[in-house]
Amino acid sequence: VYAVPAGPRLRVASIGGLGGWDVSVDPSIEAAVRAEAQKLVPALKDKIERSSAVAGLRPFSADELPLVGRLPGFSNVLLNTGPGHTGWKCAAGFAEILASIADGDAGASVPGVALLDPAPRLGTALTGPRLLREARTALRTWGAPFA
Repeated sequence: VYAVPAGPRLRVASIGGLGGWDVSVDPSIEAAVRAEAQKLVPALKDKIERSSAVAGLRPFSADELPLVGRLPGFSNVLLNTGPGHTGWKCAAGFAEILASIADGDAGASVPGVALLDPAPRLGTALTGPRLLREARTALRTWGAPFA
């Protein structure tokens, strides 16, 4: 459980689950999160009890690497999907990559952008040994000393 300011509100969040597209709130999970939040911020116990619970969706790709780039077969469709819980943290960087691609740069100036390209990954997961091989290749290309 964590609590962070969100404008004039306090956002308390905790759990991620593989629930498809269901945004209903499980009452037992809601009760557990409220109890932990009250322990975390006891001065706000009454407000926590009166607050409403919501569930949001943060879809991630099969290999947990976002798909950022052109959708193969479409010159006018750019993807920025699948970052899961890292979406807010990475939004500005992904926007920069997409702007670069839209301008015709193909994102080549951004280290590691090839790992995010949807074209070679649609229908496959880049995990385990393949992910390590591709990451090492990318690092060698950039001249990183630890590759």
